[in-house]
Amino acid sequence: IASSMDKAMWKPLLRGIFDSVSHNLPVYFHCGQGADRTGAMAVMLEAILGVSENNISKDYELTSFSGALRERNSSEFQTIINNIKNVSLVGGLTDTFRNHAISFALSCGIKIDEINNLGAIRIRIRSLLASMNKRMKNNNTSENSGNYEVNKKIFTKDMKKDYTILMPQMAPIHFEFIESATRDSGYNVELLRDCTQHTVETGLKYVNNDACYPSILVTGQMIEALESGKYDLNRTALIMSQTGGGCRATNYIGFIRKALKDAGFENVPVISFNVVGMEKMPGFKLTIPLIERLIKSCIYADLLQKMLTKNRAYEINKGETQKLFDSWMEKCKKLVNKSSMKQFKQSIYDIVDDFEKIELDTSIVKPKVGIVGEVLIKYHPFGNNFVADKLEEEGAEVI
Repeated sequence: IASSMDKAMWKPLLRGIFDSVSHNLPVYFHCGQGADRTGAMAVMLEAILGVSENNISKDYELTSFSGALRERNSSEFQTIINNIKNVSLVGGLTDTFRNHAISFALSCGIKIDEINNLGAIRIRIRSLLASMNKRMKNNNTSENSGNYEVNKKIFTKDMKKDYTILMPQMAPIHFEFIESATRDSGYNVELLRDCTQHTVETGLKYVNNDACYPSILVTGQMIEALESGKYDLNRTALIMSQTGGGCRATNYIGFIRKALKDAGFENVPVISFNVVGMEKMPGFKLTIPLIERLIKSCIYADLLQKMLTKNRAYEINKGETQKLFDSWMEKCKKLVNKSSMKQFKQSIYDIVDDFEKIELDTSIVKPKVGIVGEVLIKYHPFGNNFVADKLEEEGAEVI
């Protein structure tokens, strides 16, 4: 696809993309390193949308983060560009790079109305470019600086003593344990358990609505808590996970710092919870004891979640599984803080033994339904509109 304009290859690809867009569905395409095969498709789509050849070249060069240096004058990239430029124009279209790409799409069976319906996408791209140009123009003023990694409040060692650290809810069972594990390690962490429509509205005030729902929800939880009056803003910090990749899980920190600045809470430190050495903060360290507690927490959370959903679907005495689950949650929190490896292993067997004592009715096998997707939407009841409860009401076993 990178070196050929063979319509037999391009037609089903373009048709699939345009069909998805026409039904307001997202499109995901990739290859090995995102520059050649993916690059050819990206160039074609950007050209159809009216992105300038210069900006398309810049976009291509940005793929260098995958490891290989990409340059606009490389033979591979120029082959893609020239292939589009050599497409014969149709319908009296003027000689522009975009019209050559449109002509090729039309020759592959895409209708002009389908191309014109991409107007909303073009508006977003123009808006993004306008924002980028404005930021570059105002780059020398601190007021308009978007570098939230450099201009940040540091969480110091002294802050560990008397600061409350707010942690957003993302997965109720797992984060209950994470709160306990970090508290046992000397950090005054408080989990923000409640989410309402007001939380979403708060998030939308400070996060662009083109951002994903989890970003809006997490930022909303944090700003809502700071606005509540419950916390001393001079002794409060926030903590958020960060993966180090190219997706939202790395950009959360920037989202949150921008929201804090816009909401007037610029003095609140944001701690990055990561294992790749990003955003180091002197007052928060991943020590061996904390890591051990977190590993135990994840194992307990996975097991208890499995036991809860499996047994609750078939229990004869309604509520028995939940009661046992609540009991073991409290026991496990204590074991996370202090237990030998022998005690930890034994507790795993004890949990399974106790849940197996619950009387079940398995005469009718219920359909197993998995909730898949982004971690917050998968596990957070409010984030997925309490779909797990609904599925169980409808007679399914949630896995």
